Amino acid sequence: MQPPIQQSQQILARAFAAHQTGDLAQAEFLYKLVLQADKKQFDALHMLGLIEGQRGNFAVGLTRLREALRVRPKSIDALINLGRMQGEFGDYADAEATYEKALALDPRSPTAI
Repeated sequence: MQPPIQQSQQILARAFAAHQTGDLAQAEFLYKLVLQADKKQFDALHMLGLIEGQRGNFAVGLTRLREALRVRPKSIDALINLGRMQGEFGDYADAEATYEKALALDPRSPTAI
């Protein structure tokens, strides 16, 4: 069942709430439901990447974060999360390059420092 795009924001809000309370399975289900309506929905892609990282599935998480960044390449939050996950995956050179890219976009951003 594909939700109409206008319902996606409501579903996304429920997914965020589930994610914040630690219900990763419910959040994942809802993010994927949003992606059925819009395969390039940035927030759903970004958050699915974070869920995979939380589960220790760094390779899958990195893929999702990169998908999100193809949709919104100047997202400092997604870049920071990508850099963090690259570091956790042991890819320190790429993590450093990703952090530098985030800093170049906004040197005063508190999340990029």
